[in-house]
Amino acid sequence: MPGWARPAAPALGPTIVVDPEHDEEATAGPSDGASDPAAGRRAGARNPTMTLIDRVRGTVSKSTLGGYGEFSFSKYPGLDSSFDARRFVLFLYSPITDRISLATELEWEHGGTPVRRDGQLALGEALIEFAVVDVKLWEWLTLRAGLVLIPIGRLNVNHDAPSLEFTDRPLMHQFVIPTTWWEAGAGLTGRIGLGAWLLSYELYAVNGLTSAISEANGLRLARGSVLQDNNGDKALTGRVSAYFFSPRGRFVPTVEVGLSGYTGEYNRSGKRANLLAVDLLARNAYLELAGEYARAFIDGGFDDDYTASTRAAVPTAMQGAYVELRGRLPLRLFFPRLQALPLWLGEASLLLALRYEEVDTNLDVRSQYDQRRLSLGLNLRLSAAFVFKHELQWTVNDADGTRHEFWQSPSLGYVSSVAFLF
Repeated sequence: MPGWARPAAPALGPTIVVDPEHDEEATAGPSDGASDPAAGRRAGARNPTMTLIDRVRGTVSKSTLGGYGEFSFSKYPGLDSSFDARRFVLFLYSPITDRISLATELEWEHGGTPVRRDGQLALGEALIEFAVVDVKLWEWLTLRAGLVLIPIGRLNVNHDAPSLEFTDRPLMHQFVIPTTWWEAGAGLTGRIGLGAWLLSYELYAVNGLTSAISEANGLRLARGSVLQDNNGDKALTGRVSAYFFSPRGRFVPTVEVGLSGYTGEYNRSGKRANLLAVDLLARNAYLELAGEYARAFIDGGFDDDYTASTRAAVPTAMQGAYVELRGRLPLRLFFPRLQALPLWLGEASLLLALRYEEVDTNLDVRSQYDQRRLSLGLNLRLSAAFVFKHELQWTVNDADGTRHEFWQSPSLGYVSSVAFLF
């Protein structure tokens, strides 16, 4: 986890002395564990009283704490301009043993859940969105359990704000693939190296979606139950990807292609929701091309899971797609001599990004929820871990029942942000 600060081991109190007459491991001497780490671990397992503090101190010293944040300013059509603490995320990675590890992600969105002056909760979240225990048997097989990121598409499992060139996630990742999408479950993951290719996979059984699927919100409000499933069926989801490592060369791209899927019942009536997605990433030293397409096949209609206040027909199909082209220009190219560039800007670059996207949360009808957007971004990336983002958005929808393109009287929005990794 590059860029994360490694905390110093805290002082955890005095060493506990054990009577050597009752524990022969206490007399082994300090060189035993140093010369043979495995013997040291075995000694620790047999002598927990003496070694507990040392083992805790060792675990803390190997643990990695870090995270990322993003603060934004936006002016969307029909809304007042506003500053927003979009997200602040803490990561913790800790090796429990050589083959067992813990990884967590705790996220505060929009400042958490603040209380307004009228005593009501304002918009915001404080959630654990990722928390897994991994047991690595081999490089190609790791057992995983906990709160997992649903491996649908590439962005949902690689959504860290500093790595993205746009502040707003693609429309399809707001409605069709409700990023960030996480569920309680268990499964397998691994990777296999084949020369210049790296094959990786994830496969999980999870609680799955709920019946809150709608045209207005897509699958977003149907992100499932972390606490308890709403039916006895477990959803299955997985992704397989192939990554090609290019030879050393600035203009030969590395390429990643992924195929993912999801299937599961979303209510007690046996109705199912199925998703298929494909994704592509190709990049070299200066250019990047990325895109995703996802389609949902749903058993729609009404059933008893809907309350009177939220009763709405579930659409039978929805889809979304986007394609991004990104170009990078190192700042040093604008200076005839490197001496003219301050050292702290040595890694800085300008990035120009263009994204076209579409989303349709009900393929049976045209409505305001059929949207198309063209976004233009200009960013200053001071390093891989710090970026200033600016983007213009031209958006159209089909509110009158006819298809409109983004050049036909679009609404114009503006978003800027600062995103950082620590």
